[in-house]
Amino acid sequence: MAEKSVTQPGSTFDPSMLIDPYDPAELDEAKLESDITRTTESAVNGDYVLVIGSRGLMDVGYCGGIDDADALMLGLARAAARNDRNPDSWFNDFNNLCFHLKDKSKSLFATVFTRNRLTKQMINRAVVKLIESKAFRVVLTTSPSPVVEQIMRDTWGDALKVLGISDREHSDIRENDKVDGDKSLMPPILYYVFGRPDSANSDFALNDNEKIEKMKVWLDGKSAPGRILSYVRSKKLFAYGCKFDDWFFRFLWHTFRTNGNIGRGDVALPFDIENSEEDKRLRDYLSSYNVHIVDEPELYITRLADRITANLTRFTGRYDIDPDDLHRHVFISYTHRDYVNAMRIYNRLVDEKIPVWLDHYNLKGGDEFTKEINKGIESCGVFLPILSSSVRADSEKILAWKKDSSLPKPKECDSYYRSVEWECACAENSNWEIIPVATFGYDKTQEYHHNVVPDAMKGKTVFDWATTPYSKLIELIKEALGNKK
Repeated sequence: MAEKSVTQPGSTFDPSMLIDPYDPAELDEAKLESDITRTTESAVNGDYVLVIGSRGLMDVGYCGGIDDADALMLGLARAAARNDRNPDSWFNDFNNLCFHLKDKSKSLFATVFTRNRLTKQMINRAVVKLIESKAFRVVLTTSPSPVVEQIMRDTWGDALKVLGISDREHSDIRENDKVDGDKSLMPPILYYVFGRPDSANSDFALNDNEKIEKMKVWLDGKSAPGRILSYVRSKKLFAYGCKFDDWFFRFLWHTFRTNGNIGRGDVALPFDIENSEEDKRLRDYLSSYNVHIVDEPELYITRLADRITANLTRFTGRYDIDPDDLHRHVFISYTHRDYVNAMRIYNRLVDEKIPVWLDHYNLKGGDEFTKEINKGIESCGVFLPILSSSVRADSEKILAWKKDSSLPKPKECDSYYRSVEWECACAENSNWEIIPVATFGYDKTQEYHHNVVPDAMKGKTVFDWATTPYSKLIELIKEALGNKK
């Protein structure tokens, strides 16, 4: 008798059970989405220090197919050596440049760094958005190019502190750079791991031997910049664009970790695992320590930057207002580029059990949304407008355009809701307290402050987040809400 086939009628086995009903692409997308959501939450909470190398910094469309900031800078230095305006070839590593230019290499490189011919259009837009999100207050760069500094200076203005390791002075953050012990309130800092190019001296590393000498400084317990090291070791690392050989990157990674403990929620994005043997070895090494490895760095940082600055939900922390319990919550007013600052204030208020109305949107208009905003303001007890470098820049552009109509008209979408909220908050006979909060990059003592805030806010005492313990803001809010009883 022939053996019964599993496909015959009456069989108890259904071959379709062996077919995965889920689309692998959908599973990968769901995994990526979950991963980015977790990283976004950590970044917004200030859990990461961003470590940026030179790979993937440039927009290949504007840079002739080159995505490496170091290669671009080296080409410019070589062109300077030949007095060429347009380099016709590129050196891919520092050793080649140093051997080719010999003693002139550092002075030429410093000259190119100082002149900085790299425009914003030449820089990878995803990297720009990641830094502009303000989720990473402390950034370490292993590249001697001015790219990261340029983006951070555009983002933070004069509030940015630029430091770097050198042979003459091992720059460190100051003891009072921590506000009320809250490390998430660290002022914006860019640290050049191998020194910042400077025409006045040669205390920056170009070739591998010089970089090893800098690493010895980092590892020296007596002369190393101890406070920045302590800060970095208290955070997770998010490393993008680092292109070092396997052994060299291990050395760097261990510098920022103690006792080999390098798998504490860190994220690494080796740039070219598919084609680079060094990146493959680096991936395997870091994976053995449970460092989270991302195989598609370009896609990942693009999605991450969008997620940090885009709306997760239309309303975050919005409370339904009980008509019998009005004026008992805080309304946070902010431009969308200050979402990270708004969320950090929001989280602290929630920890204190203070109700908060915080809208998180990515809209450019809408009567219903404006109506909801006005409703939230009219029923609040404290109106908390965030004054930032973004607010200042928006206002300065609008003011300049009003004085000179020949200038391009500023885009109003970024400041639209802020203007709506401030107009509503400054209405006559309002029944709420206004407490403006100035963040890093905004100086309430400067003349522009009077052009930024409306007349009804000019007499309000500004809370300076950069210099005043955060606990004082909590006290002010609780006192104001208490007076509404």
